[in-house]
Amino acid sequence: MDFSDPLPSDTSEDERTRGARVALLPVGSLEQHGSHLPLTTDTVIACALARSLADAHPGVRLLPPISFGCSHEHEAWPGTVSVTAPTLYAMASDVAASLRAAGTPSWSSSTGTAATTCSPTSSRPRAETWPSSPARTTGRPPAGPRG
Repeated sequence: MDFSDPLPSDTSEDERTRGARVALLPVGSLEQHGSHLPLTTDTVIACALARSLADAHPGVRLLPPISFGCSHEHEAWPGTVSVTAPTLYAMASDVAASLRAAGTPSWSSSTGTAATTCSPTSSRPRAETWPSSPARTTGRPPAGPRG
């Protein structure tokens, strides 16, 4: 299994033939993981998990990843880029609506991080952050390198 390219290469004809009733949406982040791992680690993990599931279930449609998550707790580290939970929710909601309109009624997400979860609830996506970012909820400064 090759995980070097996280983007699916399916064509419209591939999707017509597949007739997927379920789609998988990898949700990652762009945040620090120490000096030894890339900022895209969570996205790579989410994509690998989703690709493995799609390979095991050929009738499932693999979507390209959402590569930004709710990573506010990492914002003190260089390279972190974060979106708010409502923004992530809006992206997932729009993707879900588009899938339904195109005939794929169900979807699920795979995530490479505990901080960002995007899951279907009563056919509506839900974006959560866990744990809640202290910088966003308590006014405490985010964790990060000390200068």
